[in-house]
Amino acid sequence: MRFIGVKGASRRSWAVGYLLGALHLAFAILVALAAVTGSHDAQWQLVWAPLVIADLPVSLLLDPPAFSFANAYFTGWGSWSDPQILAPLFVHGLFGSLLYAFIPPSISAARQWRASRNVRADQDPT
Repeated sequence: MRFIGVKGASRRSWAVGYLLGALHLAFAILVALAAVTGSHDAQWQLVWAPLVIADLPVSLLLDPPAFSFANAYFTGWGSWSDPQILAPLFVHGLFGSLLYAFIPPSISAARQWRASRNVRADQDPT
């Protein structure tokens, strides 16, 4: 299996990726604002559940270390430094948005690479 990369991605796919990444970042910031200004009842952390599901690869890899780091260094500095808000905002706001920014160019590059492979296979006389 060969790594394709995003070298051959179209400009349109990059524009769609930037738009998806910006929308994802805006949604993560809105969720963080809702978590800060909302009530902190027993299940208030479930506000992050849609982003945990949407960013599943990022969530599985980065949530445990982000929560460990935030609990170790950002406890007791006020509502914005609450580890239950900072860690998900960092993971989903930054890395989740980057994930969504790179999905369309990756698909575009893979489709272009596959099409170039099919053209070369059609031209090969053997």
